[in-house]
Amino acid sequence: MKTIKVNITKALKGGITVSGDKSISHRAVMIGGIAEGRTRITG
Repeated sequence: MKTIKVNITKALKGGITVSGDKSISHRAVMIGGIAEGRTRITG
């Protein structure tokens, strides 16, 4: 398995496009629910 190092940052901004898979949508909602700040999920 490949290891990726991620540095700590104060904020993360951006957007991604994913397939309309139900399980991916549920994960996005759960992650957005525990995130600080505002989360917008569209589709």
